[in-house]
Amino acid sequence: MNSFRIFFSVFFFSLISVSALTVTVNDFQARSYTSKAGHTLVYRLYIPKNYNVNLAYPIMITLHGAGERGNNNTSQLAYPLGLMWADDSVQIPHPCFVLSPQCPLNNQWVDTPWGNGTYRISAVPLSDDMQAVVEILDSLFKQYHLDTLRQYVSGMSMGGYGTWDLAMRYPQRFAAVVPVCGAADTTQANAIRNLPVWAFHAADDPVVPVRGSREMIAALRARGGNPVYTEYAATLGIGHAAWVPAAANPGLVPWVFGQARTAVPVIQPLRMNSNYHFMEFEFVNILGQRRLRLRSGGGSEIPLQIFPTAPPTAR
Repeated sequence: MNSFRIFFSVFFFSLISVSALTVTVNDFQARSYTSKAGHTLVYRLYIPKNYNVNLAYPIMITLHGAGERGNNNTSQLAYPLGLMWADDSVQIPHPCFVLSPQCPLNNQWVDTPWGNGTYRISAVPLSDDMQAVVEILDSLFKQYHLDTLRQYVSGMSMGGYGTWDLAMRYPQRFAAVVPVCGAADTTQANAIRNLPVWAFHAADDPVVPVRGSREMIAALRARGGNPVYTEYAATLGIGHAAWVPAAANPGLVPWVFGQARTAVPVIQPLRMNSNYHFMEFEFVNILGQRRLRLRSGGGSEIPLQIFPTAPPTAR
């Protein structure tokens, strides 16, 4: 009776969360992609209303769980954690693209048993499905004006594994990740210690052991990271449905869109006479501006301004 009560309450609140959203799967474009290796993956893409090619938009990748696998190209958006990013409540203050791929039946985002928790990416190659996701993401940057500094990933269960996996394999790409009831490779914690992470898990999860999140969070903190971790007590009866309260957390959306990678400075192109032979350089502050000062062998100095390359962004 208790297990039925827990299941019913989670199912009921899931329905409430979905019904509160104004967006539906039909607001997403239905697409298909065949990877360089010949692997086909269907996906949905949400394009912000009034898309402006002069603005750089953030993009959220949503990775669903095992129950939403298939090729109908709709099930991956059955839960609020995937659908919510395209809702008006998010899009009005934070217009963004949303990429929602669907993993084929019997495949996994990460080829490791869910019940094991922590795994080693050195022993688990990037899956064909995840490789296709990365290629789709790359292709979208060629089609639309997306912000390289604001790429986000969220995922639940099997998708929670996938979220960690993408972060670990591409540590310099994403601005923030939201893994829900997933697990990762603790040996990779140092590589992503500076990556903003907000992980969710329920203590009584019977499918993916909570130690999968606990161990990775502990590893990140041990290496100087500052991840956010929300664990739901067993007494709440959340079980393997931490994505329900996670999606309803009012602080999640502003936290995600408050994260951005730092632009890599570039040096303004310099044209010089071939007779110059620079022997040394240093960074200096000139009238409050950071500049690069070059010294030639003859003692000449040429200051160059250092500036970021990020274009105007959509907010």
